[in-house]
Parts: sequence; structure tokens; C-alpha cells
Amino acid sequence: MRVTRRGVNIVIYSDDEDGGKDNRCRFTFVKSGLYILNMANHTGKWEPTPFEGTLDELLEMVIEQFPWTLTDYNQDDI
Repeated sequence: MRVTRRGVNIVIYSDDEDGGKDNRCRFTFVKSGLYILNMANHTGKWEPTPFEGTLDELLEMVIEQFPWTLTDYNQDDI
């Protein structure tokens, strides 16, 4: 997994086999320490979620409730 910042977004992505990027999730800053969570669909396009909170809260939510978004499916041992 890799992380980058694009404007008001913090994006988690992985490198695909062709040298491109597979979007996983992003946190969009909205105001005073609050972010909203968007998840990438199967084509890598962003889908909104109803979740809003601090970066720590949203990252914990992704790890605990949506762990498959952080799974590296390109590993040889899977």
C-alpha cells in the first residue's frame, strides 16, 4: 500500500502489475480536522460513503470494518 496527497485528499492505493495505480480509499478534508471517506469501486472510481470523522477515526474504521480494501491481491502467496 502507498499513500499520497492530492489537493484536499489523502489517497491510499497500490501499484498494479502494469505499473499503474489501484485506488483503494481516500480521505477528503472538509473542515477543521474532519474528513469524509470515499471508497474506490471495482473500476477505481470513487464512491461516496456516509462516514465522516477525524483521520484517525476513519482509518481505524477502514482497518476494522473494510480490511479487504487494504489487501494486496497481487501478492504471489495468495
